[in-house]
Amino acid sequence: MSLGEMAGALSRLAGAPAPVYMPFPKDASRIDIGSFVADSTRIRRELMWLPKTSFEDGAARTLDFFREHLENYLDPANPYPQCHFKQAQRA
Repeated sequence: MSLGEMAGALSRLAGAPAPVYMPFPKDASRIDIGSFVADSTRIRRELMWLPKTSFEDGAARTLDFFREHLENYLDPANPYPQCHFKQAQRA
C-alpha cells in the first residue's frame, strides 16, 4: 500500500478532505530520507506472524478509539487547536 493510498484511506475513514498532493519543497531536500518500504516477509518467515486486521479496519478502530478518548489527548484550554500547515492551492 503506497503512502498516497494510506492517506486517502485515512481521510475517507475520518470524513476529512482528500489529500492534496504538492511537490516536495526544494529547501527541504536535505532532510529527505527517500522512499521507504515496509516489508513483513522476515517476521512472517521467522515467527509465522500474519496480520489479523486489515489496514482499513485497524485504521477505523484506531480513529474510533481516539474519538472516544479525545479529551485525554487535547488540551482542555484549547480543544480546537489550529492546524499549522501551508494550504495547497488546488489546480
